[in-house]
Amino acid sequence: MKRPGRATNVVSASYFSRNQDVNNLKNRAIQSGGASVISSVMVTTFRIGGLIVLARLLTPNDFGLVTMVSAITNIFYLFQDVGLTDATIQASEINHIQISTLFWINLGFSFLITFVLMASAPLIAVFYNRSELTLIMMISAFNFVFWGLTTQHVALLKRNMQFVKVGFIELASNSVSTIVAIGLALIGWRYWAIVLRDIIYGVIKYTIRR
Repeated sequence: MKRPGRATNVVSASYFSRNQDVNNLKNRAIQSGGASVISSVMVTTFRIGGLIVLARLLTPNDFGLVTMVSAITNIFYLFQDVGLTDATIQASEINHIQISTLFWINLGFSFLITFVLMASAPLIAVFYNRSELTLIMMISAFNFVFWGLTTQHVALLKRNMQFVKVGFIELASNSVSTIVAIGLALIGWRYWAIVLRDIIYGVIKYTIRR
């Protein structure tokens, strides 16, 4: 799948139709459901295993610093989608121009959240009285940009019930980012191993989203 930003020329028309493979809808639904369950179990297992390893390599202080930032960013994650993903998945018909518009709205909203979080980073550091939080917050804020770059691509895959691809993207992103985070922890990067894990997850997901 190509970038929605240039959807009017390069995205396959098959992603926009609701009338494809009607006769095989039941089989595709079963296969998609099975793929979703398997990928979810594998991703959850990998993430829990990764956290267990990181917990052995890092200190409670390292996790605490990241948790202070997560307490803020998680609030924004609740509002990041504003229903645009559902609009792509559930619409009976959707065209190149519409998906391109939704992509840019998502991306613009993501940049807005990133700007707000980066601007508030010094205040959060003062509130917690931990100077390290300023840079941690600024770096963590970029996760929203990667979300904005990938959300419509994943929505189109789900619209076409390509959950095997969705599961592969999630598993690959989680596994690579977790392995890199463990490597960073081993060489002494402390809390940055956790912070960069989420950034690497976003980079990998953006890279292989097609």
